[in-house]
Amino acid sequence: EFLSVGGKPVLDFIAAGYFSDDHFPKLFHEIYAKETVMIVWKHTPPANLDIWTFWSRVCDRDMAFFPKGDSQYGVFPLVYMKNAKGVFMAFGEDVAHARKMQEAVDNALREEVVERQPERVSFNDSSRRIWCSFPTENNRTEEFRWSFPSRVLPLVRPNKDIIILPAGNEAVTEFVEHQVAILGLKIEQVLYTSSTDFENIDDDCTSKLKAIVVSSEESFVIVPYATTPAFLKWSSQLFELGVGLFAESEEMTNKFSSRAIL
Repeated sequence: EFLSVGGKPVLDFIAAGYFSDDHFPKLFHEIYAKETVMIVWKHTPPANLDIWTFWSRVCDRDMAFFPKGDSQYGVFPLVYMKNAKGVFMAFGEDVAHARKMQEAVDNALREEVVERQPERVSFNDSSRRIWCSFPTENNRTEEFRWSFPSRVLPLVRPNKDIIILPAGNEAVTEFVEHQVAILGLKIEQVLYTSSTDFENIDDDCTSKLKAIVVSSEESFVIVPYATTPAFLKWSSQLFELGVGLFAESEEMTNKFSSRAIL
């Protein structure tokens, strides 16, 4: 590695025989953006900002670089490890252009992660639906744990909607296989959560959902069984990505979801 001292190259570190952190952005640049000016910098992502929320912010600024798309300029994360390490590349027309994008991305990394209130939308055919019909605390039996989420499976539209189901049940798996074969669903439309909480989903399932939402240009609406605090806790991560909500308010659920009103 060399440093420029007074305009002269000075050998700083010898790392012969293996790849170093400097090689990877150079190789990426040569493969995908060799006609651009590249700058590389480090910025540790905060612990509460996952890569899909970060990428959504970059896309909102119209600065995302898509290697397999028609991007000419933009920003791409070479390494993104929450609360550990982040390496970012900006490909610009010139250094000033790349620096401008660097500043915008650093600001995106510093933005607070807040729980956004959901935008309530209508049940229309244009949006892709995310079905998550998990039972509330009033229906906490093992039967409801498996049957509630599964009963909306026949409503999933092929090549369009997504459904979240509990993992680890043979009957659920068999029913999914039947619906895939008969309705023409794709197995990728079914996401499984291993969470033991009736109204929650695990981080892996949440991450897959975010990947689907951010990678699509279509709108999404999430359709739960009911609006509860547990549901809002994990689904709020999707609201920042522009996902709408089709459900009654939490106040309505609290007031009328119990049979005690009868």
